[in-house]
Amino acid sequence: MVVSAGFAGLVTARELQREGHRVTVFEKANNVGGTWLYDSRVETALLGLDLNREIVYSSIYRSLTVDLPRQIMGFSDYPFVAKEGGDPRHFPSHEEVLRFLQDFARDFGLIRFEHELVVLIGNGPSAIDILKELAPVAKEVHQAIRGPGFQLKKLENHDNVWQHSMMVTKPGLPGPVLELQAKRVAKVLSRKLQLPTQDEMMHSIELQREMEKNGWPIPILNPHHNGHRSFNWSWTIEIVIVVKMGESYKVAVIGGGIAGLLTARELKREGHHVTVFEKANKVGGTWLYDPRVETDQLGLDRNREIVHSSLYRSLRVNLPRQVMGFLDYPFTKKEGGDPRHFPGHEEVLRFLEDFARDFGLLELIRFEHDVVRVERVDETSHEWVVESRTRDGESKWELNEEVFEAVVICNGKSTEPKIAEFSGRDTWPGLQLHSHNYRIPEHFENKIVVLIGNGPSAADILKEIATPAKQVHQAIRGPNIQLKRLENLNNAWQHPMIRCAHKDGKIVFEDGSIVDADIIIHCTGYKYRFPFLRSNGIVTVEDNRVGPLYKHVFPPSLSPWLSFVGLPFKALPCTMIELQAKWIAKVLRGKLKLPTPEEMTDCVQQHYIQLEKKGWPKHYTHNLEHDEFEYKAWLAPQSDISLPKLLKEITLCNLLKARSDNGSNYRDTWEVDKWIKQMESSTHHRSSL
Repeated sequence: MVVSAGFAGLVTARELQREGHRVTVFEKANNVGGTWLYDSRVETALLGLDLNREIVYSSIYRSLTVDLPRQIMGFSDYPFVAKEGGDPRHFPSHEEVLRFLQDFARDFGLIRFEHELVVLIGNGPSAIDILKELAPVAKEVHQAIRGPGFQLKKLENHDNVWQHSMMVTKPGLPGPVLELQAKRVAKVLSRKLQLPTQDEMMHSIELQREMEKNGWPIPILNPHHNGHRSFNWSWTIEIVIVVKMGESYKVAVIGGGIAGLLTARELKREGHHVTVFEKANKVGGTWLYDPRVETDQLGLDRNREIVHSSLYRSLRVNLPRQVMGFLDYPFTKKEGGDPRHFPGHEEVLRFLEDFARDFGLLELIRFEHDVVRVERVDETSHEWVVESRTRDGESKWELNEEVFEAVVICNGKSTEPKIAEFSGRDTWPGLQLHSHNYRIPEHFENKIVVLIGNGPSAADILKEIATPAKQVHQAIRGPNIQLKRLENLNNAWQHPMIRCAHKDGKIVFEDGSIVDADIIIHCTGYKYRFPFLRSNGIVTVEDNRVGPLYKHVFPPSLSPWLSFVGLPFKALPCTMIELQAKWIAKVLRGKLKLPTPEEMTDCVQQHYIQLEKKGWPKHYTHNLEHDEFEYKAWLAPQSDISLPKLLKEITLCNLLKARSDNGSNYRDTWEVDKWIKQMESSTHHRSSL
């Protein structure tokens, strides 16, 4: 919790939010701005001596203009620039400062409320009253006090209240100084930065007092330096770095699922101006369950109304929640939720909704906006037109166009069905559907079903429909597949792939066995498709290869203004997506530099050559089954992230073992807690070597 929504409160809230804390800002007034919120009233006690007077917070007079140029009043990633219709002067009026703070609060999603952590600045009567009121309900209260009487201590009668001195500075550049202080507070609370000991901080304060007594100039001291009259002047360099404003861009993110939310969060953290386009009315992407199915249940009609989600009602995740969270936002169990290690899809949706709310992403999302066109403004520009449509009544669409400097495509890869090819498929008289349009098992009552595929969804659906169905026959592609009854199921058999289908309803398998079936379910995966993207042939999809893409993310000739997140498969997805998002955000911010387009193109071609040498087809281009660790190990340093490789190895190996040993019951039989203890022990042992 942050008390006050002026310069200090807003930038503190932003930094706490960036560090993953749940932040609430308390503001007495009806708007942000603090002292910059002009109030024409004056106090009844004009000298301010009456402690019981009604206090007018602002000290602004009507004609006030700032005494510092706007160029050094902004923040490191949010400059105080002149805007159309505003005060263009280098030393603008107080109204211009207020507009700047209001824009800052809006752009970073700070005007919202959560309850968890309190940073209380001040030691006056109102601060004391608020502190006493918050202490019984807050997780922690940290009171920041200005003045020479500072003592770092835990307050009496309160186990969760501490006094600090983290706002002690001489007058100077307000924006940069406040931002540095806010960053320090946020990192201390995130345990990324350790405070000196109480003795060290007190020693620093005593040195400062001695300097004041002797009339010496007082820099910001390095509290770890014990040399008398030896001071660290590096703070001035840090402020100069903050004053030097970096680039930030107007970025469109297509999709509000896991990839879109993570990308929006990372872009926002880097100071970009983000808009997320989401077709649905909620976040979640494919994790937003939709009971509807498409009119063309095979998904072959390009003009069909597409149902985005591929979830079936009973779906549970096939990865434990311990590896489905994000680096600074774990997928933990919550009261009233699904406590299982492999929870249902509803729990994943709640996790994503909490994530979007806690990081202020909902304010960035345009819900019910279906993107129909993404195209460069012209062939020489890096700007992009994003055209979207929204419902205007029952049958009409309203089209909207907006220009962005960069576009990140995060529309998922589980919407466009891939269908099995076999002779007679198009003339077979029974019902055919793709698993994308499977929802509940009741529709298969007393039916003979042929199910094609051997992935996680095929295993789940087979087990579920076996109860109501008369028979289930699973067709699997691969060498040496023989006809056999499946274990634990009296009415289910395994076959090799389908050879052909006849008009009389019979299905002939490659081993010559025949089944007279009612329904065929294609559990055969998905294809990449970006119907809205018009890149003039620069980015294509051929045999499920999206390319050319440098490291599966950037098209070389369009980088960094166009990028893709979440394309690789057969990899633990959440960490990979987060690393890709961090990389994109930092590249756009100018913190990381991409190779030249020629160098990136050469890297892509080398990847294609390696696939050909291995005899792998084009549709294996984004398959990370054998390259996951190498890929993530390359991505991690791009974002200053150190990933415990051992964690990923143990995760994947144990999961694969659990699947093979326990079949479709691995979610309930895998001893996840035991695995976690083993992982922690192994990681600790390795880090101590």
